[in-house]
Amino acid sequence: MLIVIIIILIMAVAFCIIACGKNFLPKYDQAISIAQEYLDQKYNQKMIYKDIRKAPIDPGVYHVTFSPAKNPEIEFEVIIPNSLTLPERVFNFDQGDWSADNYYFKYFEYHMKEYLAGDVNRLWGDNVTLRVTVIDDGIFFTIPPELNDTMTLEEMKTLIDNYRISITGDDVPADSVSLDVLANKIFEFIQIIKSEGFIPERINYSAGSETDRVNVGFTDLNQIETVTQVIEQLEVEFAGEVE
Repeated sequence: MLIVIIIILIMAVAFCIIACGKNFLPKYDQAISIAQEYLDQKYNQKMIYKDIRKAPIDPGVYHVTFSPAKNPEIEFEVIIPNSLTLPERVFNFDQGDWSADNYYFKYFEYHMKEYLAGDVNRLWGDNVTLRVTVIDDGIFFTIPPELNDTMTLEEMKTLIDNYRISITGDDVPADSVSLDVLANKIFEFIQIIKSEGFIPERINYSAGSETDRVNVGFTDLNQIETVTQVIEQLEVEFAGEVE
């Protein structure tokens, strides 16, 4: 009799799992499943799940990380609300600009960084870190519907202007001579960016130790016409470092 009861209980649990489907899964697994289904509908390529996390700054959503199978170096996120329900707007793939994922932004960042790496290494050597970051502060992403991963960088730059370029090094100018050298490098880099038709909203340069880092931000790049302007800004930011 006991064996019969055990068998019945096992069959009942199995039936519940089948009937409930993904709703029976823990919420993290459900979020991953929903993100994968969303990507399968949106893209004609395989996206590989990498990770899932929650951030203290926005605990109301899951950040689910994927990479395209054809380019695993690119990592992007799908945003899944705690309710495990995506708004209908994010499914208007060809018409609307709301998106639950930022794949096309990360695609742009990746290729922009590759494009700039040669000039950055020529000016600063290999001991610097280069980052390109598209700024999007909403819960979901606002991505132009025309944007896609068959575009060249030249084509993408006409659709994206809300990005920053950051260069991080270890060398802090110790005197006016080294500050002038740094200013000339930054000015040359700004001129390269402008001549190629890329106008990021900001270029950041930072240097120093992790605990004592100085950050300098350059905006309104079209207004920077002489190296003297760069020198003056560096003198302000590095005032406590330069003798």
